[in-house]
Amino acid sequence: MKRDGWKECTLGDICKDIFAGGDVPKTVFSKEKTENCCIPVFSNGVENDGLYGYTDIPRVVEPCVTISGRGTIGHTVLRSAPFFPIIRLISAIPKDDVDIRYFFYAISNTRFKSTGVTIPQLTVPAVKSYRFCYPVSKFEQQRIVDELDLLSRVIELKNAQLRTLDELAQSIFYEIFGNPVSNEKGWDTLKMKVVAPQKGYSGNIPMHNGKQWLLNLDMVESQTGQILEKVLLSPTEIGNSTTTFNEENVLYSKLRPYLNKVVIPDEPGYCTSELVPLLPDKDKLNRVFLAYLLRSKFFVEYINARVAGAKMPRVSMSDFRDFDVILPHYTLQESFAGRMLSIENQKRIIKNSMLAAKDLLASRMDKYFNE
Repeated sequence: MKRDGWKECTLGDICKDIFAGGDVPKTVFSKEKTENCCIPVFSNGVENDGLYGYTDIPRVVEPCVTISGRGTIGHTVLRSAPFFPIIRLISAIPKDDVDIRYFFYAISNTRFKSTGVTIPQLTVPAVKSYRFCYPVSKFEQQRIVDELDLLSRVIELKNAQLRTLDELAQSIFYEIFGNPVSNEKGWDTLKMKVVAPQKGYSGNIPMHNGKQWLLNLDMVESQTGQILEKVLLSPTEIGNSTTTFNEENVLYSKLRPYLNKVVIPDEPGYCTSELVPLLPDKDKLNRVFLAYLLRSKFFVEYINARVAGAKMPRVSMSDFRDFDVILPHYTLQESFAGRMLSIENQKRIIKNSMLAAKDLLASRMDKYFNE
């Protein structure tokens, strides 16, 4: 429905330029930022907004919005500083008629559809054809942006509070137990394979209206192990390449261990075979303590040095099983777990508040960009 004072066109019409990134710079490139390589190189990706490395000369110098053309198709990022796009990352630079932040909100609310069967992708011609509506008045654009920015800032504030609580949890762990790799406090130890062997659940997985819980890696939040969404599937959809777990297990991701995905499940379910179900000895090892040990920066650094595979790095499970797990007094582990429960309760309150803000932001964006 067209609104008074609004204009409708295509993205191709409203943009100065829309183009896709090409190859990684061949002459000057570094994975780390240096004095000579200080221009970020971005590819399609969600982690770190797709940061791939650094080069010396930018290809894009104007503020623009990038759209992932592969992988997480349609993922949008507002880029204000000069950069170099690669590997089909689409850059869209709007004309002066449109405020860049209004453009970003509108694009991020666009439901892009991929093409291609073998390798799904989003192409530049397809992006140019999408419908774009905007108020002609720059004042009205700014009013909309101010409203959406306020809600976005509330969400970021909640995220910052969650990060602070996560840092507090790790600080408490280190204060009480020290470095669990070097065992600077001299705790008793046992091998992982002894005190927390790999063992799934042999009982029945509960049904929820004829469906069962399947946990995949993309449903686990990096660093915190929080479950982002419980996906329920029919038994025929779950398939055979899975393992089972229950609320006594700790799930450890052996794929890309630097993402630090360690889960404390609250009910039985199925999970991808990339998640290893560990069963802590109830008399020696509290599972909350074990989860925080595995999430500690010390263990992550230790295990990252023991991976195999360049494109899909996986933990060497022999090294993992032979790791010496520190075993502080069990009452001390339980006391720590209680403090973590208090922190998790605080996080739950903050997350509920953040979800309410996200729902309100989504409804306002739907009003401005989809009606």
